[in-house]
Amino acid sequence: MNTLSIMHPIPPSGLILSFRAAIVCALLSCALPLVSAAHALSVSSALVDYQENPATIDAQNPAFSWKLESPARGTRQTAYRVVVDKAPPAGDAMPVRIWDSGRVESSQAGAIHCKGRPLESNSDYEWSVTVWDNHGNSATKRARFSTALLEQNQWRAKWIGGGGNEAGLLLRRVFSLEKQPVRARVFAAGLGFYELQVNGAKAGDVVLVPGRTNYQKQVLYNVYDVTPMLRPGANAIGIMLGNGWFDMAEKFAGWREKKYGAPRAIVQLHIDYADGTSDVLVSDESWRKRPGPVTQDCIYDGESFDARREPAGWSCSDFLDTDGWTPANVPDAPGGGLRAERVPNRITATLRPVAILNPGAGVHVIDFGQNIAGWVRMKVAGEPGVTVTLRHAENINEDGTLNRKTNGKAAATDRYTLRGGGEETWSPRFTWHGFRYVEVTGWPGEPAADDFTACVINSDCGPAGEFTSGDELINRIHRNTVWSQRGNMQGGVQTDCPQRDERLGWLADAHVTVDEAWCNFDMAAFYIKWLRDMQLMQDGDGAVPYVVPRQNTAHSIDWSAGYLIIAWSFYMHTGDVQILENHYPNFIRYIDYLGAQAKAGILPPSRYGDWCSVAQIDRQKSGWVRGTPELTTTGYYYYCASLMAKIAAALGKTEDARRHEILADKIGTAFHQKYFDAQKGIYLSEEHAFQFAQLFPLHLGLVPGKERRRVFENLITRMADSDDGRIKAGILGTRYFPDVMEREGREDLVWAAVTKRGFPSYESMLAGGRTTLAEHWDGSGSGNHVMFGSIDAWFYKKLAGLEVDPSKPGYERIIVRPHIPANLDHAGASIQTVRGRAAVAWEKTGGNLRLRVEVPANSEALVWMPANAREEVREGGTSADNAPSVTFVRQENGYIVFAVESGVYEFIAASAANRFNINK
Repeated sequence: MNTLSIMHPIPPSGLILSFRAAIVCALLSCALPLVSAAHALSVSSALVDYQENPATIDAQNPAFSWKLESPARGTRQTAYRVVVDKAPPAGDAMPVRIWDSGRVESSQAGAIHCKGRPLESNSDYEWSVTVWDNHGNSATKRARFSTALLEQNQWRAKWIGGGGNEAGLLLRRVFSLEKQPVRARVFAAGLGFYELQVNGAKAGDVVLVPGRTNYQKQVLYNVYDVTPMLRPGANAIGIMLGNGWFDMAEKFAGWREKKYGAPRAIVQLHIDYADGTSDVLVSDESWRKRPGPVTQDCIYDGESFDARREPAGWSCSDFLDTDGWTPANVPDAPGGGLRAERVPNRITATLRPVAILNPGAGVHVIDFGQNIAGWVRMKVAGEPGVTVTLRHAENINEDGTLNRKTNGKAAATDRYTLRGGGEETWSPRFTWHGFRYVEVTGWPGEPAADDFTACVINSDCGPAGEFTSGDELINRIHRNTVWSQRGNMQGGVQTDCPQRDERLGWLADAHVTVDEAWCNFDMAAFYIKWLRDMQLMQDGDGAVPYVVPRQNTAHSIDWSAGYLIIAWSFYMHTGDVQILENHYPNFIRYIDYLGAQAKAGILPPSRYGDWCSVAQIDRQKSGWVRGTPELTTTGYYYYCASLMAKIAAALGKTEDARRHEILADKIGTAFHQKYFDAQKGIYLSEEHAFQFAQLFPLHLGLVPGKERRRVFENLITRMADSDDGRIKAGILGTRYFPDVMEREGREDLVWAAVTKRGFPSYESMLAGGRTTLAEHWDGSGSGNHVMFGSIDAWFYKKLAGLEVDPSKPGYERIIVRPHIPANLDHAGASIQTVRGRAAVAWEKTGGNLRLRVEVPANSEALVWMPANAREEVREGGTSADNAPSVTFVRQENGYIVFAVESGVYEFIAASAANRFNINK
């Protein structure tokens, strides 16, 4: 069996636990007793800039947020108090008060920005939040954070490197301390990738750092607490450098990225002592350099490491750096400002082999049972000079040999040359691969499963959600989506794929899956970083590239619109208007840029259009060409203008909101006049793009009221008659398909399409035991693309029935309205929202529908319960009308709608499972 050691757990296949066993029996079979309001209130988490106890705060006004927990129903925060203290310096007894908000009468529990005295660089802070609730309870949570370097001029270090392109450059410095430090922080960056060592040991647990940026505009650095690694007397610090994205191999440079130059590093070590004194060590000409054991490294081709070339103890203080060591060079700075990295890459899980195949003499293929992004760590013993070669791939052939087709031009090959003399443990440092299978050649003896560990690597976004259902295909789609999302969060960028010679931040892949990502992972810090990249990449005309970051700034609105879409989704899921405020001037410039490109409200066709539709697979037969359908670009122009109006309104910019509403109306009118065929009741498009051409205007609300029903009926009639009810759209159309069907009351068509068998369908895409999503409907291309995983958001929001109310963002109000298919007996989901855990689980049992709802403290929900009459619905063993914290709202389309406050609720609708199997 596959053994999985998880640091950040992967959402399990059985949600809220074995739903039918644990949940149904323990939670749904009996009414929960009411909980006294006297039960203690608690604060479950306290975050700074969406991070727990961060050491990387590099702004004067970080945002505080917290989550409340209470067993009592109807718990709301009525007031809060935030206190921030600078931790006492060495030798001082009392902390220094930075800010005391005083008691603030408010339910706000997030985006509370630090005020008061200015924060100081490289300092430790303690903070606390005290909250009061409407039941007369109070609770306090204490936490901490540390600042990085708040000003660019506080960097005293110089960039250092080699004189050319020495492979795997080593840099080191010996220094002496007269006394034991009480606090020591290293601020370091190495481009493209680096590893920091102190006194012979790796510092920290980050890998493949720093995250990717346009290095001429921004460089990320990492913060390390090295206090326990230092000692009185001689110490040493060392850096091993890799090429990463900074020094791209010549054969790959170009449209992917430019060559910025030879690798280089910058290091600044701050040391504090108990007597109040301090020292600062910086990188400069006094450091020593030498080529290291990494003889070749490339993010696409892999890494070669000759252990015989690694000077034993090179980062230790007693090492003699005479043989081949020379003074470090001081190259130019990359150009970008230095900023602390929020979400570095880490090894977030490990997997052991599930099988070892032997397709040929001296050839072994390791199957890890799961397609991942990362690398292999191996243990090996043999003679000096023996080279073990690892080749990676997503697939194998029938004879057990590697099928490397999806790698493209990426060699994805690692080589390790043994030092000899005993067991050696090694893994790459400066590359990663997308793979399930690893071919091993050159192994001394016979490899065993215990010799290999697959290390899963991604930006360190913790898990947020869980989903499960009674349909295994749906569960597989969900699991594959989670693994695909995880594998494509690299260096603070959502990439298209991790295995081939691409791995770029395509914005459409991200904006179609942004809601799915929020459901499954803690995305706030990740998106803050990536939105900043988009902001920095905007050119002088206002255009935003369709790939971010990279040097090429080519624009395509159907991709580049992701800048606004992702920012708006951030606001919806967090309620934090600061993200909109920070980017507002750039949004305005982008809309103005689009206006300058449009003629009478119409934009020319784009490079992409509804990408990866079924027609694209067989383009010669279908006639597919890039950019179809033509209406895509103007539709996104309208979308951006509409979003701009909402953003302005959220920020209280009334005049701007109205101006963009008028702009959107003009674009919408031009769109309808140009593309609508009044005689046929459809929007014009190429035959193969019919689905998207109707879905997009319906989704945007561009179809006039009198025509909307006709356009929709023509769409579903065509889908039923010609498309067998299947989704044949690309990544854009697939994203909007469920929203359109839900708005028209036909979620049954989403369920039918998603559960289809045969081509095209999710079932056919996942054929052959795939564990991630494919690039195309027929399973061709990359085997690890997340873009068709947009459907996973529908699983959470509609199939389970858990979504944020857009009128009250940040989960201030939750909408609970599950779709109940005839042939599904249960489903459930939970999300760790910014306000706490929200969960929904439903089951058909004995002709009844049971619905469990968990609403976090300081939130509320609207619960849509399928029933013909109010008296059919019970909650907690009594009539729902009489249940505490439950208020009847209305009866609508076969639902009874209740408003509930925070707490856990058990609703039962008599005979609803029989009478409301399908929502129409």
